[in-house]
Amino acid sequence: MGVQILPGEILLSLCVIMNTYPFSIYKRADRPYFLVSFKNADGKFLAGISTKKKTEDEAMAVAIQWLRDGIPQKKQAFNNHELILKDTTRKIKTSTKAEALLSELKRLGWIKNGVVKSRVLISMRGL
Repeated sequence: MGVQILPGEILLSLCVIMNTYPFSIYKRADRPYFLVSFKNADGKFLAGISTKKKTEDEAMAVAIQWLRDGIPQKKQAFNNHELILKDTTRKIKTSTKAEALLSELKRLGWIKNGVVKSRVLISMRGL
């Protein structure tokens, strides 16, 4: 008899086998708890989230649970894909890109129509 792996655990099993994770665990000197930072679709790390754990092993267990089940929030749990989506939408800096997003949402049937401001949104960091 072999070990049965549930579909939701396949990614976690591969991470353990390959000793790579789509997140990083770290602790700031001025904070009592470890933080976890998940990677977005581009492989860049998102902002760190406190695990509320004081040991690295406990923080690792929390990060793996969040990767599997979603990150608990006050209102609802967000999974890694939703965090990536939020990060992606925050990077929209032009009306052209905003129109492309609205067009895709309309194509998928999520919205009927949308209005974009005519001025260009430019981030000083993007220059």
